[in-house]
Amino acid sequence: MYLLGQSAGWLRFYVYEVVFGLLLLAYCLQPRVIPLPVRARWAALCFVVIPLLVWSNTMTWKGLDDHDVVYSGESEYLRMLAAGGAGASTYPHWEIGSHFRDVLFTAKPEALVLIDDQQATDIVLFSARPGRFVTPSASQFNDYLSVPVGNIDYILVPKVSSHGQNLILDAYPDLFEEGAPFVTLEREFTGRAEVQLWRLYRVLDLGKALPQDKPAAREER
Repeated sequence: MYLLGQSAGWLRFYVYEVVFGLLLLAYCLQPRVIPLPVRARWAALCFVVIPLLVWSNTMTWKGLDDHDVVYSGESEYLRMLAAGGAGASTYPHWEIGSHFRDVLFTAKPEALVLIDDQQATDIVLFSARPGRFVTPSASQFNDYLSVPVGNIDYILVPKVSSHGQNLILDAYPDLFEEGAPFVTLEREFTGRAEVQLWRLYRVLDLGKALPQDKPAAREER
């Protein structure tokens, strides 16, 4: 999964106990000139630690299917929010997500949107169509980021990157303010005062991708 560019960092937390336990057991049991009392203490430690690691791994996997471990009724609550239920409009990016759900994806149900969801998870949630967003966890993200034309239909970017890095702005630093030769401004979302600006750009059908080293500024109309 790492080779494909997908995010699988969580996997190590659920499998490392077994691998570590086997390596530790092999190390402790390999032939060496060690006093018997020392080997006995190490063996006793292994027989205590390894079952605990196996038990921890088993309980972790069991907990993945237990919704009460995180939040009782969490999946139902998120489905209710995505559908625009009570309380959804209080979220900062409700307006943007609902635009995708009610307007863009209604008119163009097959549209693909490139987005760095590090600061836009609620936009993806409220769109009710998470599969139409290409995020950094997708294996195609880097390819589509390098060559947007012919691969995606829209690009959604914030005015500034907050809470870390925005990969789209890293690749195209002037995209929000000046656009690029291969896009046209579709809509600007202002939201509430405390929410930063977002702009939705439509990717033009140019027949072939333009060089992506440094996007040029769009001419002012």
